[in-house]
Amino acid sequence: MLWVNLSFRIDLKFQDLISAAQVISFAINDNIQKLIFRIFLSHAIKGSNQIGISRRMANGKRRGDASKTKFQKNKLSETIDGKNGGNDKPGKDSEKEPLGFYDPKSGEFNFKTFLYNSKKKTILGRRLKRWGICFMFYLCFYTCLAIFWGVMLFVHLSLIYKHEGPWIAPQDVPYFGPGLSYVPPSPNIDVVHDSNKSIKSLDEFLSGYQKLNASDYEDCRVTPSSPENCFFDVTTLGECAPGGVYGYDDQKPCIILKFNRAYGMKFDPYRKNDELPNVMPVDLKYYIKATDKNMNKLWLSCEGHRDGDKEALNEIRYWPDRGYENYYYPFLGHSKHLSPLVAIKVSSKKQGVTILISCQLWAKNLSTDEQHGSNTMIVLNFA
Repeated sequence: MLWVNLSFRIDLKFQDLISAAQVISFAINDNIQKLIFRIFLSHAIKGSNQIGISRRMANGKRRGDASKTKFQKNKLSETIDGKNGGNDKPGKDSEKEPLGFYDPKSGEFNFKTFLYNSKKKTILGRRLKRWGICFMFYLCFYTCLAIFWGVMLFVHLSLIYKHEGPWIAPQDVPYFGPGLSYVPPSPNIDVVHDSNKSIKSLDEFLSGYQKLNASDYEDCRVTPSSPENCFFDVTTLGECAPGGVYGYDDQKPCIILKFNRAYGMKFDPYRKNDELPNVMPVDLKYYIKATDKNMNKLWLSCEGHRDGDKEALNEIRYWPDRGYENYYYPFLGHSKHLSPLVAIKVSSKKQGVTILISCQLWAKNLSTDEQHGSNTMIVLNFA
């Protein structure tokens, strides 16, 4: 935790530097945009004046007003040649001409001339020199921006511990989540008509545990070890172990429950019978007290969610036990870390019903709130 706190403080300083750099970058971009806008606006105003004069000249010509047309021609010529008052130097006529895609004779825009003007050697209204200057500016600007972004990313990643997760669970308050996930991962498990899909899903999930080499791990029931070295044997799942049909042939389906990971989360189990909360289900309390079980566990309870579900539910059996061993935690991001499993086998008193089952984890620092606690809802359709 010392390393995480130190990294967090260092990262804050770099975040301040990043924020300052972003402010400077925004200010520079803003000034550049204002400059470009002013240049564009000045060209637009100048171009509109030239277009207005040319249109008036064309209209006068159509009406046959020769004197007015001559005056407008002279005015347009003075504007183009830059001879207003004789202040401009000769030889700069081409620099003061319009953009080149407006035809004074027809009074229309020529898009083809705009794309390429062979007379003025312009492409899209600019000469190659001007396009080269624009290209070099943006090339340098975005290159510097990319280098700055890459350096900041490198500094940030170098301060992150390689096994650290994206979020660290709190240790001093009742923890909202993480939840329980289950296999088969269906919002409505059809026990009767779609059992093959559920069986395939269970086989695929448990095959990941079967492929592991037990010699790479320790049996933490016998030899205590670090959490990432503790092996979970799927053969301890009893009637829900791999190799069968998981009870779907006689409509007593198996469900595999897995506790989702939270980086650095340490659990505080109920270690004495008198610590068990009043809201804990009575059957789980009785199980813990009557069997004198190891108390270093995260206890699990599953029951019908509503009164009707409890009436329709016949029995729920658990393997290997009614909880998760605490020696599998905390999860510290190691790739070989195995999540422990609990299998439940559910039977119904009657067919043709849908049962909603609520499963809840129990520990001192886990919330029992239905919306934010470590729980899940399973829908079993026996119809």
